[in-house]
Amino acid sequence: MSCLCSSLCPRFIALMSLVGVLQFGGCTGESTTAGPVVTGSVSVDGEPVMGGTVLFIPQGSKRSGGSGIIDENGDFTVRTSAVENGLVPGTYNVVILAPDPVQVKEGDVPPPYPVPLKYQDEANPLLDATVTKNGPNEIEFELKGNEPIQSADDE
Repeated sequence: MSCLCSSLCPRFIALMSLVGVLQFGGCTGESTTAGPVVTGSVSVDGEPVMGGTVLFIPQGSKRSGGSGIIDENGDFTVRTSAVENGLVPGTYNVVILAPDPVQVKEGDVPPPYPVPLKYQDEANPLLDATVTKNGPNEIEFELKGNEPIQSADDE
């Protein structure tokens, strides 16, 4: 004796999945909003960072984080997924990842790394940002270049 459920369950699950995608993901290709839209820019010593990624990591909660690709002008928009812009309001640690270093020929001097390594440490983030429900959530990250580390003997 065959169970009706064994043949209908996979079809039901597939149909419900499709309904969920159409309802929540949209079928128009347009972005939806997960929360307030977060935009901003990244510069080092007053010069825009050209390329890289900004990571927003939630502090002290289980809400989702997001990321934004830095464009050639140093600007970014945070996304939580391929179709959603914005973040849930709250406080986030921020890490700024530089683009891959430029390949140089042997003997050539490589260009300076665009984002100092101290801003790229996910375990010890130096930056944070607060996203508010009513915005505006335009966040400018004005970073300082590689500064010499001062030892206790220098003081």
